[in-house]
Amino acid sequence: MIKSSISRSLQCCSRRSFISIPNLSADSCGHQKYVINKRLNHPVKLMYEIISQVDKYEDFIPYCTNSFIEEKDPVTGQPSRAGLRVGFKQFDERFVCDLKCVVEKQVIAQSVTHSLFNHLYSEWNINPLKSDKQCEIQLILKYDFKNNLYNKISSLFASKISQIMLKAFEQRAIDIRKNNSLSQKL
Repeated sequence: MIKSSISRSLQCCSRRSFISIPNLSADSCGHQKYVINKRLNHPVKLMYEIISQVDKYEDFIPYCTNSFIEEKDPVTGQPSRAGLRVGFKQFDERFVCDLKCVVEKQVIAQSVTHSLFNHLYSEWNINPLKSDKQCEIQLILKYDFKNNLYNKISSLFASKISQIMLKAFEQRAIDIRKNNSLSQKL
């Protein structure tokens, strides 16, 4: 990890610390909005593959009990509809999203399941750095749960959960590179 920063549009002054964890803010539509930028020592291609392969999330994302791809774009072969089942203690929810994948650049997910969310939108942007073995990822997350209790709980734990999730993606990249390195040695 080279640099990690978490930033959100805030209407108040933010505190400076080793890791900045400000409160969630709402966008103009009232959705909670969260933006995370992180520089990684992993190539763009690898990070894109990890992010776009939603069906593999259950293998490395905490609290993800099932992940699947329902449809692929017939032209590009990239996922176009996918979903997750997320569980934690008494919470167990399943949702499906339409995906727009731009190879090695971007993955956008928009929820089509409205039992859990009024609105869910995520946008992963993957940008190359000078070294082809590094990239910067940006995650933009906008959401509004139908259940106000979920909104309140998420506002309390969103920073921590987002850090755990990003760490899981980074660890997945480390594990894949380690396994590829071992395979090449055999």
